[in-house]
Amino acid sequence: MSTPTFNSCCSNSVKVSSAVGPSILNCDFVNIKAEVAALVAAGVDFVHLDVMDGNFVDDITFGPSFVRSLVAAFPCVDINF
Repeated sequence: MSTPTFNSCCSNSVKVSSAVGPSILNCDFVNIKAEVAALVAAGVDFVHLDVMDGNFVDDITFGPSFVRSLVAAFPCVDINF
């Protein structure tokens, strides 16, 4: 079994046996940039987005323009559909 490679916030493409990737679903969305910057400064390996499409759960999360903007500012964003 190979070690997964993550495009980490802290360094480029590090090989790790475990990683920390908190979800921002419960963050303060008014201050989203500061919230994600604080996670990156704390040393997380990636930041996780839960994108819900309305098929299995309510569509209560992030739209395409939000995801594009967040990924542009923080390339270490992991997206789960």
